[in-house]
Amino acid sequence: MVRLYWLVSVFMSLLLVVILFNGLYQNPSRLESPMIGETITDIEGLVDLNSNAQVGGLPTLKRPYLIHIWSIWCDVCLREIPQFSSVVGDIPVIGIKHGEDLFEYDDYFDYNWTLDLRYHPLNNPFLVDLGVVSFPETYLVSGDGEILAIHQGALTEAIWEKIFVPKL
Repeated sequence: MVRLYWLVSVFMSLLLVVILFNGLYQNPSRLESPMIGETITDIEGLVDLNSNAQVGGLPTLKRPYLIHIWSIWCDVCLREIPQFSSVVGDIPVIGIKHGEDLFEYDDYFDYNWTLDLRYHPLNNPFLVDLGVVSFPETYLVSGDGEILAIHQGALTEAIWEKIFVPKL
């Protein structure tokens, strides 16, 4: 019986070493998304902040575009906005603002950030359906609606060049 306990202990210890060793090669700040390769369809429950009208879903663009999800309470989101447009260049950006007040901070964003389209989700299931896990989060979407790349966190020029540019 002692031998069985010893074998189980050794086996469990080796298993733990393998799991922890594997973790050494993982990036703890990177969350892999199952949404890469999925197509965005039937996303509803958005308010167009330019016209204040509810829309049936995201527009279909014929070229790659970004969906950038941010929140008014997110400090990283607020700090990245002044440089965001210069990083992404002429790629169309659909901004989706998460928060309680539809128009809070509108003057700030009008001044600091030019978005092609601005939306606010009427319900959180929209964010869940898209797979949002943090703020800010940026999605590169093909003209056909396929999600090509996702980045969680502030979008810097280095991240843009590393993650998004190769997929354009």
